[in-house]
Amino acid sequence: MINKKTKNKHNGFSFIGIATFTVLVVVTIAIVFGLVATIARSGSHAIIRAQATSLAQAEIEFVVAQPFDKIVQEPARDVRLSDGTMSVSKKVSYVNGPQDLTRPVKEKTMYKKVTVTVSHKKIRSVVFETVRAKRK
Repeated sequence: MINKKTKNKHNGFSFIGIATFTVLVVVTIAIVFGLVATIARSGSHAIIRAQATSLAQAEIEFVVAQPFDKIVQEPARDVRLSDGTMSVSKKVSYVNGPQDLTRPVKEKTMYKKVTVTVSHKKIRSVVFETVRAKRK
């Protein structure tokens, strides 16, 4: 004998169940793609910052290797890299020496403060400073 209750019962999935599943899958995929984009962006920023830091360090090492009298301020220049163009500037000012290395002075002293700034549109500027003393 056939039971009438089981005869009319549908096998399979309901429309609401399929719609709910589809919405959940779409939302999950959107979240995953958003995370992947954020991770890729932060990775490229780290590479650019590393390149800017290396460039600033190389500039400072070049300044340290130069004779005191050859250290002069230069106009900003652009350096092209794979991730775009970086601007490198070198500012030179005289300071009073060990007692005050932060405030520039107008008269020539035995100490020069050199500030190298490397900037790129995607990151904050990288700034390195050094103070050189003139040997007697």
